[in-house]
Amino acid sequence: MSRSGSGSAADDVVTLARAVGRLLAGSGFARQAEALAALNVSAASPSAGHGDAAGGAATGPGPDPAPPVVEHLPAALCRATGSGQVVALLRAVAPSAPWTRTATYLHAPPSSGFADRYAHATLLGPPDREPTTAGAAAYPGVGEVALGLMLLAPDTHYPPHQHPADEVYLPLTRADWLDPDGGYVPVPAGGLRHHRPWQPHAMRTGAHPLLAAYVWTGDVRTPSRFCPPPLNAPA
Repeated sequence: MSRSGSGSAADDVVTLARAVGRLLAGSGFARQAEALAALNVSAASPSAGHGDAAGGAATGPGPDPAPPVVEHLPAALCRATGSGQVVALLRAVAPSAPWTRTATYLHAPPSSGFADRYAHATLLGPPDREPTTAGAAAYPGVGEVALGLMLLAPDTHYPPHQHPADEVYLPLTRADWLDPDGGYVPVPAGGLRHHRPWQPHAMRTGAHPLLAAYVWTGDVRTPSRFCPPPLNAPA
């Protein structure tokens, strides 16, 4: 089923956006919540809803196969906790999400094997491979907005990276996140993380994968890039 239509998959994505928005509104992110509420089915990623990522048959945007890390998605969904509605919607949406990898990461990976241990999926907003295509809502006060998912394999360091978009993460599983003082702190499921434009941030996992939803506002079309040394040194 295509999310670009009016079917239940696209409706689930929009319902997820509203549910995430309510969590953000209750945590002081009113502008981001209002921007999410303005999104509708027409902004859903047209490449979502094809195949079954949990079963290894999904494809990302275009003809590419699902990234290898998607094999960890069933385990992440089993461990996901937090808002009951958000978790239930994620279990419905994530397996057929358009999982892909940031092109700049593939061209210059931070370490051997990282490209196989990370993926993201844009659920609402401009398609990853069509940066000039309209789709994200231009909302007063925040600019464009996009909603997506990020998946990180167990025992993986996602080194410091940055982007011009303002970002709020909603982790659904536990992981260690880079603190402003330079150390890593454990963040449980449901612990929101806010990164301002160009603020370096990083994550690392232990025995279990990290699954998180994210909301980008502002410049959502410029991809993330890794920070130069020494910020990108191994954790």
